[in-house]
Amino acid sequence: MTPLQVNPGGSASRPPPRKSSGPHSAVSSGVLRRPRVLIVDDNDETRDVYAWCMRAAGWQAEAVADGAEALAVVHAFEPDVIVMDLALPIIDGISATKRLKADPATAHIPVVACTAYFHARISDIYGVEFDAIVEKPCPPESLLARLEKLVKLVRGD
Repeated sequence: MTPLQVNPGGSASRPPPRKSSGPHSAVSSGVLRRPRVLIVDDNDETRDVYAWCMRAAGWQAEAVADGAEALAVVHAFEPDVIVMDLALPIIDGISATKRLKADPATAHIPVVACTAYFHARISDIYGVEFDAIVEKPCPPESLLARLEKLVKLVRGD
């Protein structure tokens, strides 16, 4: 946790967080930043529950309702992992994932397909490589455990 600083007016605040030198690296102080997850789901309740659970576990979570929004925020948010529903409006999860994997700036980000249309060979069927696939309904705690393992692998923890 960052130490408190006292402002000239007497109020306490925390200094702004330091940026990491890369999307998965430690900050300059040697402390890893909180993991970031981008949740992409058109169902308000699912999106909100997953985001709440991740935040309660200490993660930074951004939640959007479609693939177009995901593509719009991914560069600024720099997630460690993306949870992607497949049946999405505007740009579906398959198309959004193909774009993410084709972009050198985002190709390294693990994408977890989270869908009710589960099939063991979903990557082969749709021609896109997911890093993991979870079937809905997926309890938030199970999803969190899966994401933690993926982030540890990516970070080399």
